[in-house]
Amino acid sequence: MVSADQVRLLTVICAANRQAALRDVWAALENLLPIDALWTAYADKDGMHLLSVQVSEEVRSRVQDAAAVAGQDPDEYVKQSLLDAIARDQADTAARLNTVLDRLVAEFAPEQITAAAARRIAPQAGVATARG
Repeated sequence: MVSADQVRLLTVICAANRQAALRDVWAALENLLPIDALWTAYADKDGMHLLSVQVSEEVRSRVQDAAAVAGQDPDEYVKQSLLDAIARDQADTAARLNTVLDRLVAEFAPEQITAAAARRIAPQAGVATARG
């Protein structure tokens, strides 16, 4: 199935495990489509998705060197690096939001902020408001 914007493809494959499934998809599609990354659509029992990205030998070597310095295997090093980057991004987003909210709270009453947010969010989310 192809996404509406035609940039994502969903495929189902029968394999012994998730790693084998990703490997099989790479083998089947890498010469047919320009693929940047593959990931599992459903999380495992720990809530984690599997991400597969093909990298050059130079990048692989740099990752292996950095992992060795950190005392981790390369897969764990990449996983932790991604989790750290996501955490930093979430913290940055929360800090920006708090800064904006601080300015709003200093100038407007809470009910004004809530009403304005509801007007802005409801049409985008397809949620009906009390006024229509």
